[in-house]
Parts: sequence; structure tokens; C-alpha cells
Amino acid sequence: MRRDQLRRFLNSDVVGQLNNGLFFEGYVADEAGRVLVFDRDSRAHQISATQVKWLAKAVRYC
Repeated sequence: MRRDQLRRFLNSDVVGQLNNGLFFEGYVADEAGRVLVFDRDSRAHQISATQVKWLAKAVRYC
């Protein structure tokens, strides 16, 4: 996935799949002008755009 494709998910909760087949839940944020994906399990773990196969916005129901 290209970085410019991540911009449409900016400031959103997302679910997705990595190129290695693993699924993840995370958040897309803009940090110092760079769009980054952060893994929900570990806020410090960044996922690069090239590792992401696909993303979708996550919706939570109570």
C-alpha cells in the first residue's frame, strides 16, 4: 500500500492485513507530516505502509 493511500484513513481506527498474512487492529495518525499506522496492541509499534496489504475502517458496537 502506498503512503498516499493511507491518508484517507487518517485519524481513524482500522483493521487490516499485513503482506505476511497476519491481521492487525490499529490507528492511522499524522506524525510530523508523515502518515503512520500504529498497532493497537502496542502504541509504540509502527507499521510501514509497504507492509500493509489492505486496510478498512473499524467500527465498534457497544
